[in-house]
Amino acid sequence: MDIAAWIKAQQPVLVDGLTRMRMAELESADIFRPSSTSLSVRIWRNYAAEPMEQALSMVSRYWGIDATVTYSSYDDSLSFGGWTEQSSGTTDVIMVDRSHYTLSDDEFEVWLRGREEHLGLLNGTEPVVVVVGDSIVVRAAGGVVSIVSEAELGGPVGEERYERISGSRLTPASHSAIARELACSWAVEGSVPPRKLVAVDLDNTLHRGVLGEIGMEVVVDEQALALQRELVRAKEAGFMLAILSKNDERDVLKLLDEHPDYLLRAADFVSIEANWSNKPTNMVSILEKTRIGADSIVFVDDNPSELMQMHAVHPTIALVMAGEELRADAALRLVPGFRRARTDELGDLRTRDLVSNEARERLLEQGLTDYYRTAAPRLSVHDGAGEHLERLVDLGKRSNQFNLLLNRSGRDEFTRGDRTAVALEMSDNFSESGVIGGILVESSGDGRCSLVDMFLSCRVLGRNLETALIANGLLNAVERLGGDSIEIPWIIGERNEPALAWIGRSLLGGQPREAGATTVSLERLRQMAGVPEGVSVEVTI
Repeated sequence: MDIAAWIKAQQPVLVDGLTRMRMAELESADIFRPSSTSLSVRIWRNYAAEPMEQALSMVSRYWGIDATVTYSSYDDSLSFGGWTEQSSGTTDVIMVDRSHYTLSDDEFEVWLRGREEHLGLLNGTEPVVVVVGDSIVVRAAGGVVSIVSEAELGGPVGEERYERISGSRLTPASHSAIARELACSWAVEGSVPPRKLVAVDLDNTLHRGVLGEIGMEVVVDEQALALQRELVRAKEAGFMLAILSKNDERDVLKLLDEHPDYLLRAADFVSIEANWSNKPTNMVSILEKTRIGADSIVFVDDNPSELMQMHAVHPTIALVMAGEELRADAALRLVPGFRRARTDELGDLRTRDLVSNEARERLLEQGLTDYYRTAAPRLSVHDGAGEHLERLVDLGKRSNQFNLLLNRSGRDEFTRGDRTAVALEMSDNFSESGVIGGILVESSGDGRCSLVDMFLSCRVLGRNLETALIANGLLNAVERLGGDSIEIPWIIGERNEPALAWIGRSLLGGQPREAGATTVSLERLRQMAGVPEGVSVEVTI
């Protein structure tokens, strides 16, 4: 892949109209990332959806996703005839042209919800639903996640003349919009690592002009304002934000706190790296501060050279090109893993927790004893099948590093009768970290238990309390199941080295190099669950 050509192709692939002629031109360019993800999409429909497939393939390959699409026969009843069980990597999509039905809006909604729920029961996962009417409405996880209006399409959703030609009244712009929605977001949500942080440049990205030259006279034009609005929405959805800018930090803080047209303020960012170091080096500081992987980050900049340098050092970071003539906000929304069907309600809590880390780490530098005495850390174990269930399901899907088994357990797996789930929480006098981990344990009925899933947010590491927190969670789960021991397995994943380091340090006497399992007694768990002076444990089950 030619990274310069890939960056240049962002606007035509993700934003502009994808005409057949334009796609043919793009096919001959070296703009497609090497395939890293395979995606299988099964479409249940009542109209000809095939015209979108070329656009879906192009957008998927642009992001390194190899997509395979299969179609049902046309069926206005959505009876799912010919249904067969598919692999866990298959995404089911219902695509419905509303104009085929004479039902009232309320009747249509009740009927479609019933079809959606029926397919969900067949597969054990909620399908993606695309409803084509006066606009294009996309639903996922039971709620509306996107609406593409005629204004955004630049014309009507459909025209009768297209139906005579292709079997669908949808315009090429509508097919392209649906392809982008599926290939970049909703069809791939469970197949790509979720993005967690957006790092953004300032000059000619969030404003026009160079801060160091004209100061507060920089202009927040329409494109910059649209990008700022998208970043505000991202923060509200649980994203962390960071700044990477070659500027004086004092000027940056003044800009963020005083510019009348800025929507973002200094408190919105977990990290502000404003200095004259190169941006890949500053990105390392952000990675260390947030304890997330590079594949969880999106970097937005107006300078192609900065983007290429970032790619050379951190190739898994997603890149978005900004600029006066570019829709960076639209491109950002189409980064796989960026949009989520469910909002991360703990986003603000996470940001405040990370901001407080500077004070916490200054204390930790004096020694763990001083930290425990002054910060009074609190470890909490809660019922994972109650009010914290949705958080655990979401966190398990997004945790890549401290995740022993990478099972991505769904709601049904957490609530099975032979299993017990616990939610893990950590807080101290600096901030509330919220629910930052989960454990799922299964009983074999003869006193033995097995670990099904275990994950933890890496942002709480470094306090030397993860072993006590995990052990208290395991101990509670095993005791509730009436067990006397637990088998703890692990796998070797691409990114779960922190979890492997923990189990090696805590239970094995060395980090494992291949998959395996170890059995831990109840007595051993009780020993591991002890906490240092100054630390408290609360069990709310």
